[in-house]
Order: sequence, then C-alpha cells, then structure tokens
Amino acid sequence: MSPRAHRWAIAEFRRSLQEAWPPERIATAHGLDREHILAAWEVRKCVVDAFAASLHQAIRAGRIQSGRELAFVVSSVLDELEADAEELFPRLSEGLSVDCCQAAYSWAGHATREATDALAARRMREVVRRREQTEVADKAADAVDEAWCDCLWVSLPEGAGASRLASRGVSPVHGMRGGESSEPAHGESWTGLSGKRRN
Repeated sequence: MSPRAHRWAIAEFRRSLQEAWPPERIATAHGLDREHILAAWEVRKCVVDAFAASLHQAIRAGRIQSGRELAFVVSSVLDELEADAEELFPRLSEGLSVDCCQAAYSWAGHATREATDALAARRMREVVRRREQTEVADKAADAVDEAWCDCLWVSLPEGAGASRLASRGVSPVHGMRGGESSEPAHGESWTGLSGKRRN
C-alpha cells in the first residue's frame, strides 16, 4: 500500500465524517451552546487523526493488502463510528477538556483491528474455497483421464494412437496398464496353463 493510498483513505474518512457528523450533531449530547459546538470541531479532528494513525500501523503490518481492502476498512470504521457515536463523542469531549485524545486513539485502534480481523477471516475462507475447488477439479481431471484411456483402447483401430497410449502408461501391444492384463493383441490367443487355445 502506497502513501498515496493512505492519503486517499484518510481524505475519504474525513469527507464522510464531515458529511455525517457536522459539529452541531456532535454537540447534541452536550446541548447546542457555542462552547460545545467549537469543541465538536476538535473532537472530529481528533477522530480523523486517531484513525490515520491506526490505519498507518495496519498498512505497515501488512494487514491491508489492496485498494479494495483499504476501502473496506474505511467503510467498516465509519459504520463502527456511527454505532458508537452517541457514547463516543461525549467521552471525547470530556477528554479534550483535559487535553487528552487517548480515548479517540484507543477507539480508532479497536475499530481498525476489528475491520482488519474481518479481512483476515475473509482471506482464509477464500483460500479454503480455492483449495476445495482445485481438489474437485483435479479429481474430475483424473476421472476424465482414466475414462479417455479406457475408451481409446476400445475405439481405436489396430495400431492407432499407440504412442499416445504408451505415454499414459498403457501398453500398445497387450493393452496393459500398471501390470493388469487386457485383451490379446492381433494374431495372439489366450492360453491357459494347459496350453489349450481359449475362444
């Protein structure tokens, strides 16, 4: 993930936060006086800064591996903020009153970890799904290969495709694969232990 991708994510987060949470809405929990509206600007900035820091750590740790995953994290953290806002913003306002943004950084770190954990689980499910698909495809290919060899020996005229059968472990002379006996070759006959000809 490039620094440009990180900047895009923070800009998208900030834009969405500004649209969804104007200062008046943030200040609602404290009453709409001038003091709390001014504090709401600082609260919102603190949330953006905290998310930027936690996102940077997740990218450096390799927990976000593509632009699609980055967009997923931004969306997930915004959803988490929407769910926690009524409790979070008053707590952050109180923290700002003593010049402390620790609560914001703690919240952002937790929300980002939840999003990246969801990504890790999604990747694991995808690995398992692809492995199962590969196993099914391999089994189907083996079955087709076996059927092709069996059908080819019965359907081909004498001598046709011998080299192809041989490449698959099938004897072009005796129709043997893996040491198993098949029909006698042209001009040969079955003989038992007694040496008598079998029809």
